[in-house]
Parts: sequence; structure tokens; C-alpha cells
Amino acid sequence: MALKIVQTVAPITSAGAATTQSTSITLQSGLIRILPIGAAVAVAIGTNPTATTSDFAISQYQPEVLKERVARQKISGITTASTTTITFGENFGNPFLVGDHVSIIGAEPVGLNTAHNQIIGKTESSITISFNSSAVGGTVTVTNAVVARSVKIAVYGLGGTATSVHIAEVQIASQT
Repeated sequence: MALKIVQTVAPITSAGAATTQSTSITLQSGLIRILPIGAAVAVAIGTNPTATTSDFAISQYQPEVLKERVARQKISGITTASTTTITFGENFGNPFLVGDHVSIIGAEPVGLNTAHNQIIGKTESSITISFNSSAVGGTVTVTNAVVARSVKIAVYGLGGTATSVHIAEVQIASQT
């Protein structure tokens, strides 16, 4: 199976028997490739995960591809306030769940673009996120704007030594 890299994430280092968390990853394909270099790691994926020894273990130099649920939608409107409401077009559907974390991409003004904010409410055609956008001024433009689910990855070093973990989101390019 051949893989194509969709996006790379800054490597994280687990300092041995401790948990370390990545930056947020705005999902595109949902296939996350994880490669520990220094030792085996236990991995947890979620909104703000903490990895423990009982989580999914990945051996040193043995990459694994884990699948996450992708949710992505074109934005038709944004209402700014102490919380931010994102509206989708008629019949677009709402693939998000309350509790998901999302990122806004491509909105104007730039201050509306945000990363990894929790969904605190939803309807069939909108979501409300815990992002205070009341100070964002100017005309809101969402011509090319999307909202996408985001996750973080936590690793726990199982080898007792510092471990560098390389992360990339990939897609399947072909089957051989």
C-alpha cells in the first residue's frame, strides 16, 4: 500500500515515562501515521488526550496508521459574539457532534480563523463553538471558508528514555 502525505505535524518528544501532547491537527483524510524513533510509545487520540501505559502501543521504528472520524463542512455564515455560531447552507447537513473540537479555515477577517475550539451546541444547520469572536471587526466573508474537526495526539514513552515521535496525516495513494 502506497501512502501520500497530506500534512505533517511537528514531531513530539516523550521524556520517557510521561505523557506529551501534540499541537492540534485539523483533519483532512483522518488517517494518522505515527512513527516512534527512540522507543515504543502508548498513544491516545482525542480533544485533549492524556496517554497512559494502557493505551494503544506502537513499537519503535514500526509505523502505525490510525483512523479518525473526519467531519468537514463549507460555511455559509458566521455570527460573532461571546461564542461563535457557524451556519451551513440549506441541505448541507451537520457532521459534527457536541464535544468535538473544530478549526475555522479561510474566513475573513482573519481573526475568525481559529484552531481547536470545542463545539458547545448544534442544530441541523449550525454549530456553536466556545470561541469569543466579539472583538473581531469588519465584514464577515465566508466564500471559501470551511470548518473541520481537529484532534490532538498524546504519547507516553514506554522505554524509559526520551522518544521522538513523527506524525503525518496520510491518504492511500494506491494498493499493490
